[in-house]
Amino acid sequence: METQRNKIRQYLESGKSLTPILALKKFNSMRLASHIHALKTQGIPINQKLCVNEKGNRYAEYWIDVVEWNRIKELSESFNDK
Repeated sequence: METQRNKIRQYLESGKSLTPILALKKFNSMRLASHIHALKTQGIPINQKLCVNEKGNRYAEYWIDVVEWNRIKELSESFNDK
């Protein structure tokens, strides 16, 4: 069974950004910030930007710089091979 966290990770690793509303719609997750925190503690370099909608509500948008993430994974793999 694939967890919400794994689905969120795969979504971000595909180069897409994610907001709490989108996470609710796509993954039925109301705990995006918690999942993001857990992924960051695993070493995934997730970026975030605070946004404000037209009604003045604030929310976070999350994404992974895919080029940077792939470089980190390659360095990690080459280090582990030694």
